[in-house]
Amino acid sequence: YPDWFYLWVFAWTRNCHADLRIMMIKVLSQIPLIGPCLTLLDFIFLHQNLTLDKPILTTTLTQSRQSPHPLWLLIFPEGGLNWTGGIAKSRAYAEKAGVDWHPTYCILPKSTGLFYSIESLQSVDVFDLTVAYSGVEAGDVPYDVLPPNKVFLEGLYPREVHVHVNRYRVREQVPGFRNVSGDGDETKEEESVRRGVFDLWLRDTVWKEKDLRLTEFYEGGDLRLDWEKEKTRRIAVVPCAEDYLYFGGLMFALWVLLPVYTDLIYWTLMLGVRFVTLALAVLMGMFGLSRLSLWVAFMAFLGQTSGTLGEVGW
Repeated sequence: YPDWFYLWVFAWTRNCHADLRIMMIKVLSQIPLIGPCLTLLDFIFLHQNLTLDKPILTTTLTQSRQSPHPLWLLIFPEGGLNWTGGIAKSRAYAEKAGVDWHPTYCILPKSTGLFYSIESLQSVDVFDLTVAYSGVEAGDVPYDVLPPNKVFLEGLYPREVHVHVNRYRVREQVPGFRNVSGDGDETKEEESVRRGVFDLWLRDTVWKEKDLRLTEFYEGGDLRLDWEKEKTRRIAVVPCAEDYLYFGGLMFALWVLLPVYTDLIYWTLMLGVRFVTLALAVLMGMFGLSRLSLWVAFMAFLGQTSGTLGEVGW
């Protein structure tokens, strides 16, 4: 779903889009054309399995922390789409986990990936973003109203994207990380306790407020709660000269390089076919096979009998 794209545009308005890294589920990396493009954009792909994902998070994010370049990590703790099937799975998860509350307009978060991301990055701040779209009414499923194919291929996108940002100081406001020494002597039991406290805070504080904001939006068109007086800022997404130059340069590079790469792929395939043909000819010669015997074997494989030469058209 294009949530990440809108938030990338939001980062672009703050001139930090080049420093944004986004976490996605592993299956998206296997989609033809789209997967390689997301890989080139430095997306981080997870299996949604702690055993497989923890080394990926630890290695990737530790390297990012040690890099001199800034980093804004975008992660969706829900780990799935807010659509009919996803909502059903979320409610089943809540029942299995013994959670007596479920959001009305979003699905429950899974805190493990976010917990280890904060820990690996040694984050100073965590920003909670609540996103709502114009054209989506209470009771609608955003995925059904604005499906990806309509958004990216037919231009059916929301005319307004509402984003509310909450900033949390990790060492002061986020349970499970407050007053943590980080000396590496923590036992598994102590880490498990911290994860449990963090999970409870994420679900019962952050997500309850998020659902309350979405309720306010669907009832009054505003993500701000009644007691909040901060002003909203309207940002028109209008490309600047630098964006046109960048896009023009990209199109020129494609115009120059696409024929080269097309020819390269074509001749690589032709050489591959030729090599396979020669290899088969050599193998057939080594075993005393001929084209006739190969043809007879192929016909037999198709379930036909070879018969005599006259019967097969010789």
